[in-house]
Amino acid sequence: MTVAVFVDTNVLVYARDAREPRKQARATAWLEFLWRQQSGRTSTQVLSEYYVTLTRKLEPRVPSVEAWDDASAFLAWRPQPIDEAVMQRGREIEQRYRLVWWDSLIVAAAQLQGCALLLSEDLQDGADYGGVTVRNPFTLEVSEPTATYAVATVAARRHPPRGRPRRATAGQPEGRARLIAPQAHRCADATPLTSQHRNSLIASARFGIVPIPFRSSTRWMKVKPSNIRHDMRRARMCSPWLRLAFGPLSMKGA
Repeated sequence: MTVAVFVDTNVLVYARDAREPRKQARATAWLEFLWRQQSGRTSTQVLSEYYVTLTRKLEPRVPSVEAWDDASAFLAWRPQPIDEAVMQRGREIEQRYRLVWWDSLIVAAAQLQGCALLLSEDLQDGADYGGVTVRNPFTLEVSEPTATYAVATVAARRHPPRGRPRRATAGQPEGRARLIAPQAHRCADATPLTSQHRNSLIASARFGIVPIPFRSSTRWMKVKPSNIRHDMRRARMCSPWLRLAFGPLSMKGA
């Protein structure tokens, strides 16, 4: 299986640099191999750097027309443009791997093109950046199978999960019953009952509505009981407010 291979600027430059015959031969062999396999990938950033290096930095300088013809030939590789997606991915790579900005854009372009191998002399040989393995083209044999760097594809889920359903813990009721279930610990630190509160509790109980104060909220949740006698007994067992309002609990009076 032939995998996509991203080529950095230095590989293209060494293929034109006669001052380094050994590296020139190896870079040329890699480019010829990728042309035959039709697996070469690059980016517009790389081609821009390549053109500038040939016309301004390489000795002897390459004429602009010749340099442009050489660089434009790699447009057949459909280079990755430096768009919003590359910049966003490059920022993530910069923060995660602490690379310089321009190297982060190189890795981002390789990732977005699905490359498993990145040929570069500038990055650390053997480093893995999110599935993209960096290799030095001058130490890696051209005949070495690149299929070993293929990224395993994972089948996409047909129905992605939308979050775990909420589950009740042991001994805790579910749903709305959990909100209105009387619990003694919620009222354990209730403030002392005033006469005004006591009178309002008694008046509410006469109309069949039992107010239960909650520690975590200043509002009272009102529960209309089907059997006021049974609910009053249950509320007085867990609420110090109601015990103060109606006195100690009595099995006969409850």
